[in-house]
Amino acid sequence: MQAILPLREGAGKKQQRIPLGRVSLKEAELEGVRLGQMLRSETFAWELWEQGDEVPTGVITAGEFRAAARRLWEKNLGAHTSWRQKWGPALRKLPEGDGVPLTEKFLVAIVEGLEAGTAGRKIYGNILAQVADSVGIDGAAIRKAGAGYSPKNVQRRELPSGEEIEAASQLIQAPHWRWTFAVCATYGIRPHEIDGIQFSDEWDALIPDGHGVPVAASARATPPTRSTWPKPSTRNRCRP
Repeated sequence: MQAILPLREGAGKKQQRIPLGRVSLKEAELEGVRLGQMLRSETFAWELWEQGDEVPTGVITAGEFRAAARRLWEKNLGAHTSWRQKWGPALRKLPEGDGVPLTEKFLVAIVEGLEAGTAGRKIYGNILAQVADSVGIDGAAIRKAGAGYSPKNVQRRELPSGEEIEAASQLIQAPHWRWTFAVCATYGIRPHEIDGIQFSDEWDALIPDGHGVPVAASARATPPTRSTWPKPSTRNRCRP
């Protein structure tokens, strides 16, 4: 693997190679993603690459971090919706490879990469900080990186009435677009979330997490915004 990297000794950068050994193409791609994340977050360190598969003492891997998060959640919370809606999405901000080393600086960079002043950044920052504290990494800087959001920051939005939404739906001629519009309006979801959507017997929309996990195990259950809007035809998927 080749990139413009910091010098092993002294200041400056130049194009250098990192030997990967005998790895698959998929593993090499993941290592490339890992390297890119480190360079963007300025967390690159040669010692993280020169020890092969051995992780430096005092550094936890992404896989260990995820496992620690699951243990912490099960011990203190255990509410299924909190994992689907908060903890799971927060952990998906981590690098994909289980062997990627994580440091305090790396975790701070992940949080700082989220949109500033948003509820998501604050929630994910707090979750990653809690897990970091549980594995011996100081979570104070991670928590601080997620600060800055307050409900006072939320601006009031002018939304159309239910009657206006129903009228707009009737103006759409193409059946697949009318179905998409109706489902998005009924459940308050984004268009891309209809991919793989299912419906419970109680008319909740079951939305997959988008990471290949079975719907029954990981879907976000979203009730209709109006109980009268779901129709038998809603179950007849008519995607664009």
